[in-house]
Amino acid sequence: MRFGITLLAVILATGCTAFVVGGGGGYQPGQDGRASAVVSSDSATTTEINSKFASDPMLRDYSIVVRTYKGTVTLTGTVPRAAARDQAGQIAQSAKGATMVNNQIVVDD
Repeated sequence: MRFGITLLAVILATGCTAFVVGGGGGYQPGQDGRASAVVSSDSATTTEINSKFASDPMLRDYSIVVRTYKGTVTLTGTVPRAAARDQAGQIAQSAKGATMVNNQIVVDD
């Protein structure tokens, strides 16, 4: 018991608390491998698409999740008609910064 307490005290005293709580390994929160300009562009693309969805009469009542990573836009959610799914894909593809669209929206008849 005394050994365990001593070991914990040494770990805490040497600044290794990240390993004790599971945050070791050199990971820095908020970094996903994209340059800040790419993160900014992806964010602008996502915002543009969400704005267009909110103003589109066919889509505004549905919860469609938009994620953009390095220009690739992924759409998820559920809509009642294939036309709404297709409309969402077309809007996403037309957004500035969108290089590819992965339309995973499910049609729930």
